[in-house]
Amino acid sequence: QLEMEGPQIPAGSMEQILEIARNSRWKFSKYRGLRTREAYAKGKYLNRKRCIETMFMFNKEVVPNSLMDLPSALSKVAVNTNKCLLAFCGTRRTTYPATYAHSLLEKGKKDADLRDEIFVQMCKYLTNNPDKKASLRGWMLLCMCIDMFSPSVQFELHLLNFVADHIESEYSEYATYCLERLEEELDMDEETLIEMVENKQLPSIDFITTVINGDASPFLSRSSYY
Repeated sequence: QLEMEGPQIPAGSMEQILEIARNSRWKFSKYRGLRTREAYAKGKYLNRKRCIETMFMFNKEVVPNSLMDLPSALSKVAVNTNKCLLAFCGTRRTTYPATYAHSLLEKGKKDADLRDEIFVQMCKYLTNNPDKKASLRGWMLLCMCIDMFSPSVQFELHLLNFVADHIESEYSEYATYCLERLEEELDMDEETLIEMVENKQLPSIDFITTVINGDASPFLSRSSYY
């Protein structure tokens, strides 16, 4: 896994941890592992200014590079992951959106070095997104991602900050679920978390389709899927 120094979740109650996480220093846009705006927009010529300006907020275009400072090969995978995110949420039109959610979840489950990138992409997508239907899909996918794999120790506070900011929003049900799932994993050691991820079963494309149709819950740990 990529090595990076960073904060660790302090000991204490969830209320105390959230009080710390709500500090603006933990905004996802301030994560130390991110690219500079210029590096993020490298190779982007059309709409470059807007690309730079929206690095940390919704943009219907596919990211030109990974948001995190990843190696070239992994950055290419991250771009593909972003296409999956946009396709599942409906920003990019597709006939079978569930297949893209399944692909994204599979990538994150298999590659620990890609997980924080996925979470950062989701935070970006859900920030100032004017499309409520797309945002709802995004929150559904974020719930499933958190059920499938965890953020790194370095990104935990940043993800908690983002989710906590939406506790009183119209997506509070999803944000609350994300917080509960993250809370359950705070006291687990890394070895236990790795084993948990390895043993988790990916939701099938058919199951994700039922989630999209409103016939199943994206809260995998509570659903009959498990």
